Amino acid sequence: MGFDETIILKINRDFTTDEAVQVVLKKLAELEQEIGILKSEISEKEDIINKKDEEIHDLRYKEVNSKKGWLRDELIAELNKDAMYYQNLHQENCKKYSELEIKYSKVLIELLNLKKVNE
Repeated sequence: MGFDETIILKINRDFTTDEAVQVVLKKLAELEQEIGILKSEISEKEDIINKKDEEIHDLRYKEVNSKKGWLRDELIAELNKDAMYYQNLHQENCKKYSELEIKYSKVLIELLNLKKVNE
């Protein structure tokens, strides 16, 4: 039995149908808020990644005298490292977002089932 099923079972045991619906609606609201936060974080990380990519592109194609070439290469390496960090963070947030979407869908289906039983 998954986490969601355990929550629903506990709700059904501890509350009347109307109370259970309210608890599930509250849980849905919490999940919607968490999903909204993750969407915002994902968008923010995508912006950071795009800015880092632009900086890397600008540095790669900028004319630099040979004495500063090693500094440019070092800076590009550092920016690439930063970009990879944010891409990994972005992937983790996308995965978490997908998991929350699935959890949200399960709770929503259970809510619909509770409403059908109540009718």
